[in-house]
Amino acid sequence: MKRAFVLNDLFVAPHVRQQGVAQALMEQCYAHCQQQNTHSMMLETAVDNKQAQKLYNKLGMTIDQSVYYL
Repeated sequence: MKRAFVLNDLFVAPHVRQQGVAQALMEQCYAHCQQQNTHSMMLETAVDNKQAQKLYNKLGMTIDQSVYYL
């Protein structure tokens, strides 16, 4: 078994958005996961948060279609 990390509440202050801050934070999260030899990192975002989804897709994250969250 390996660890799995859950990323909650990634937030970038409005005055510094669109400056690469969110991507830099995500890249640090990935680096930490690699250093810890984790199995995976999971996060959630609102269905209507298209900006975040665009970034997550850009970074290679995918929607897990194999489970339901209720």
